[in-house]
Amino acid sequence: DILNSWTTVLEDNYLTLAFRAYYNLSGKTHYMNLVYGSNPEDPYEVVFTHDSGESTGVFTYSFDGIVAFDLTKIPGLTSEKNATVTVRYLSGAYGCEKTVKFSYPGNGSSSVNATGNDSYACAKETIR
Repeated sequence: DILNSWTTVLEDNYLTLAFRAYYNLSGKTHYMNLVYGSNPEDPYEVVFTHDSGESTGVFTYSFDGIVAFDLTKIPGLTSEKNATVTVRYLSGAYGCEKTVKFSYPGNGSSSVNATGNDSYACAKETIR
């Protein structure tokens, strides 16, 4: 799950996400990825994924982390003014899809406005 944190921000062409993920004691490496280009209707929609490294069983433990992604690889985004970057992900806590939207003023500006659902439920709410 993406956390409502001061570290969850889109600035200087980087999307930085504070997240909580779930694991078991299998010792497998987990990977966090950001996939873009999967929605032809919205070129600025990205999908945040958690690959549990083929771990199986019950995921009873949680860990928090921070990851940053360079958004200059998304075609046209850095030249766009006032774009909205939508981050979709599957909630590990609730098993439903959630979204967080970031206002992207373009030209590497550092202002950000994130909205989404931070209540650990699956309804949309404002997080900032």
